Amino acid sequence: MTFEPFKPWHLLALDPLGLPESVGTFVHVGYGEALASRGPAYTAWADEHILLCGGIARDDHQQGWLWSFVAPVASRHFLTLHRYVVRFLSVYPMPLKATTEKRLAVSCRWLGLLGFERTQDEWPAFIPGGSDHYVYRRG
Repeated sequence: MTFEPFKPWHLLALDPLGLPESVGTFVHVGYGEALASRGPAYTAWADEHILLCGGIARDDHQQGWLWSFVAPVASRHFLTLHRYVVRFLSVYPMPLKATTEKRLAVSCRWLGLLGFERTQDEWPAFIPGGSDHYVYRRG
């Protein structure tokens, strides 16, 4: 497995058949450029497949938001990816927020393993397609 700085075109190289339908709206270079301009980000590769694109994006109020796009094949490499993300977060020790779809239990569990706690906030119909999200906080 290798890691490299995130490039906006990496979003296009993710396996589109394996991503949740709700994220399809965000898988384009323009969104990748917006994320890349907002903070540090990396891409994880195994063989010739992108496993994960993720980083921290600061909003206009300087709040850091953890973001990621994770390919289904990443589950085979979970332990290595998890350790890398833990190291990544230790380099940027700032209060962070994150959201995930309510229906994605695996994402909710992973945020917990990364030290995030679910807040009382819920964002109904947060993304196109009407997916409801939980909001998490760390630090």
